[in-house]
Parts: sequence; structure tokens; C-alpha cells
Amino acid sequence: MKRGYSKKKYHQRSKDETVFSVIKRTMGDEVRSMRTRAQNNEIRFRVIAYNAAKKVNLAYSLVRRFLLSQPEDRTPRFGDLACQAQICEKGRR
Repeated sequence: MKRGYSKKKYHQRSKDETVFSVIKRTMGDEVRSMRTRAQNNEIRFRVIAYNAAKKVNLAYSLVRRFLLSQPEDRTPRFGDLACQAQICEKGRR
């Protein structure tokens, strides 16, 4: 690998560079704060906002996929799950 990097660390670096590139493209690449501490806080908040947006997007896609997979005329009920569990128990005996 490149000058002393292990293969695992080198590929982790490429992942980090990709995340930073996405953050710069979506939230801008300039830092508006003047002091170093404020600049660090601004970058931290951008990373937190990026992570939150990724989690919300994932949750939305999972819920949407779940809702689209259910039959329209029937919603899942607790009793249905209990009946399925009893059927499995009978099959094991």
C-alpha cells in the first residue's frame, strides 16, 4: 500500500474521504466561523446533521417498504402473530 498504510487503514481513509466529499457537496465547503473552536463545532454539527439525515432516510425507506408490502385491505394485528406462533409450535411437535 501507499507508504506505510496497511490495506485496512488505507480503505478506511477512502471511505472517510467519500463522506467528507458528500458533506461538502450537500452543505457547502466554507466554514463561516472565525475562531478555531467555533470552526470545529461547526464541522461537528455538519457531521451530526449528515448522520441524522442518513438515519431518517433509512427509517423512511424501511417504513415505506414495509407499508407497501402489506395487503391494502388488511393491517397486521397482534392476534395474527400469536396465531402464527401457535402454528409453528404445533409443527414442531
